[in-house]
Amino acid sequence: MNIDINDFGDYRLGLTIEEMKKYIKKVTGKKNVERIYKKVLKMLRGSTCAVASDGKTCLIYRWDVERFLNVVLFNKPTYFD
Repeated sequence: MNIDINDFGDYRLGLTIEEMKKYIKKVTGKKNVERIYKKVLKMLRGSTCAVASDGKTCLIYRWDVERFLNVVLFNKPTYFD
């Protein structure tokens, strides 16, 4: 299933944590994505994030979600590897 990450989520700048989990489930077709989610979160440490217009919601940039999922799921190196 090919899902365009740019059409996923409620915010223009990125995905919330919950949206990221839902995206991982859609991409993988799995219900339990905790192991994958934890690996992606570990890779996200130190990455910048966006803040939604409400001033409270942290958003993970879509390109970071996509890039790190490519590493975890497909062993595809990121541009800085």
